[in-house]
Amino acid sequence: MILLGAGSSAPFGIPTMKGFVSKIEKDVSDGNDENEKKLISLLKESMEHAKEYVGTSFTYDLESLMAVLESLAEKRPSVPAMAFVCHASSTGLITKPKFADAEEKFGKTARTLLAKVKKLIFQEAVKPIKERQSMLTKDLDKLYGPLFMLLAATYADTDIEKLSNTRYTNWIFTTNWDSCIEEWIKYRDYPLNDGMRPNSQGERVLNVDAGWGEGNNFNVVPIHGAVTWIKTARQAIGGEKEDILKMYPEFGKEEMAESIFIIYPLEAIGYESAVRSPYLEMLRWLKGKLRDDDTIFVIGFSFRDPTVASVFEDALRVGKSDWTALEVGLEERVMAASEHKTKRKIVVLDLNRGQVLENVKEFYNLHHAIIPIKMELPSVGSPTFDKDYAKTLLDLGSDLGKLFGREASIKYCLKKISEMWGFVFPTDTDDGEILLSR
Repeated sequence: MILLGAGSSAPFGIPTMKGFVSKIEKDVSDGNDENEKKLISLLKESMEHAKEYVGTSFTYDLESLMAVLESLAEKRPSVPAMAFVCHASSTGLITKPKFADAEEKFGKTARTLLAKVKKLIFQEAVKPIKERQSMLTKDLDKLYGPLFMLLAATYADTDIEKLSNTRYTNWIFTTNWDSCIEEWIKYRDYPLNDGMRPNSQGERVLNVDAGWGEGNNFNVVPIHGAVTWIKTARQAIGGEKEDILKMYPEFGKEEMAESIFIIYPLEAIGYESAVRSPYLEMLRWLKGKLRDDDTIFVIGFSFRDPTVASVFEDALRVGKSDWTALEVGLEERVMAASEHKTKRKIVVLDLNRGQVLENVKEFYNLHHAIIPIKMELPSVGSPTFDKDYAKTLLDLGSDLGKLFGREASIKYCLKKISEMWGFVFPTDTDDGEILLSR
C-alpha cells in the first residue's frame, strides 16, 4: 500500500499547502479589497493564538484557512472558526465572542474569498494536465514509473514492470486534490478503480462500497476529495440527494470550481462536517489496508494530518505483534528495522525526516514504527532532472535493499530502470553491475 502526500505532486509544479497559502496571500495583498486583507490578517493571528482561545493548537495553513472561511460562509461553527471569533472579539471588531456576530460581520467577505481560494486550487491542480497534456504524461511516467518499480522490487523478483499486480503498489491512498497519479496510471494503460461506477444515466458517480477493490487493478482513493470530483444534487424519493460525479481535468471549466468536492482533515475543521460520507468510508478503506498489508510506503506526506495519523495508530495498536518498536535515533532506523526483521514496516520517504518524527510524537505506536528514509523528488522541469533523479533512485534503492535484504533485486530493478528511462547509474568496471550507494 502507498500513501501519497503533496510532496509527490510538487515536482509537476503543483503548489504544496504552504505554496497555496503564499499565492492566496499575494492575491489578496495585490488586490483592492480591504475587507479581504483584514480577514486574512485576523485569521492568521487567530490561528497563532488558538490554544489560548479554544484549548487546541492550529497551524495557519491552507486547511485552517479554508475551514474558517467555510464556517463563516456557510454559517456552520467549527473549532478553528471559534478561535477566529474569540480573536475578533478581543480586538474589538465584534462586541461579544458569538459566532453569529462574526458571521454577520465577515460572512459576505468570507464567501467571496472562499470562492477565490477554490478557484485557485482548481486552476493550479488542473493546470499541468490542461496546458502540457502530451509532455506531462511522459514526465509523470519518468517520475512515477521508476519510483514504483523500486518499491515493487522490495517484494517481487521478476515482472516488476507489471505494477498493478504487485500488492505493495496497487493500492494508492492520496491526500492530494490533483489527478497526477491517475493520469500516470491511464498513460501506462493500467486498469484503474477510481471509486466511480456508472449510474442509470451513464454518469460516473462515486460508489464508496463498490468503487474500489475489483481484480488486480490499481486502486486510487483520494481521501481528501479531488478537483475532478464535482458535487451535484438530484431529486430522489425522500427528497434531494447529493451525488459526486467524475469530471476529467482536461475538460474542466473554471465555473465548476465552486462545486469541487474537497475535504479538510478532521482536526482542521472541527467535528461537524468531516465525520460524514464519503470521508468516513474512505478512512475505513485505509484502515482495512493498513491492517492487511505488512509494508506501507508513505511518499511526500509528513503526517501533519492528525486524522490520518490516528488511523495508522489504531491499526498498529491492533497489530502490535507485527512490528518491533524502534527506540533508536533517526540515522539508525533503517538498519535497526532490517536487523529486527519486523514483519510490518511503515517506510516514510520524505526530505525532512526529523519533521516527520516530530509530527507523530504524540502517537506512540506510529512514532516507534516509522522508518524514515530521506528522499527528495526533483522538479521535472529542471535541466538537471535526469542527473538529480538518478541519484535519488540510487540512494533510495540502497536504503531499500538494506531494509528488505533485497540488494540483488534492487540492482536488477535499477538496470531495468536504466534501460526503460535512460537514467545512468554507476557500475562496477569489471562486471558492469550497478553499484549501490550509502
